[in-house]
Amino acid sequence: LHPSGGGGEVGGLPEVGTVPEPATLGLMALGLAALALRRRSA
Repeated sequence: LHPSGGGGEVGGLPEVGTVPEPATLGLMALGLAALALRRRSA
């Protein structure tokens, strides 16, 4: 995702590359959630 405005749509965040992309953070969160669920089930 490359905002054309310069970070307006992202919410005032620095340009992509300085901060981990939301998608990456989302994947990490899903991974942690999956591990937690597996540990609870086990």
